[in-house]
Amino acid sequence: MRVEPAHREAYTALARRDTGYAAMAAAHDAVGAWLHARGHARGGPSREVYHPNWATASSPDERVADVACPFAPAPGAAGAPAGSRAEPRPAAADGRAPDGRG
Repeated sequence: MRVEPAHREAYTALARRDTGYAAMAAAHDAVGAWLHARGHARGGPSREVYHPNWATASSPDERVADVACPFAPAPGAAGAPAGSRAEPRPAAADGRAPDGRG
């Protein structure tokens, strides 16, 4: 087991059907693209988190893993250090900015 200090983390959940090599690689790329699009800095390496049902999931839709990456919030983003210059944009209920830009 590894214990890490508290940090923010971006992740995507994977169903059993999404655990092949190509789908896992695409999930890593998607998390990295999400961080980059918002100006966040990676806070460490990406990781794959396997759930206890990894080997026993019977449905292809069952969530069995996450691809995650710790990050430091971009200046002005929610949770960024005080004194950052940009204003945070409030998120809509679906997680996108009100202007629809993600």
